[in-house]
Amino acid sequence: MKLHPTPFSDTEEKKLIGELWDKAMGGKGLYLIAVKDDQGKDVRTQLIDNIQGKL
Repeated sequence: MKLHPTPFSDTEEKKLIGELWDKAMGGKGLYLIAVKDDQGKDVRTQLIDNIQGKL
């Protein structure tokens, strides 16, 4: 997922840290920065996809 520009300069950093944490958890954790519209997916769909990707 490519993040859209935001007024928060640390968003990309948080995304990278979250991805590292997610990887370190060995599939036992969930991390997601949900956005209003990610390539046509609303927040609910992003959450469901993230959870199903871990099952």
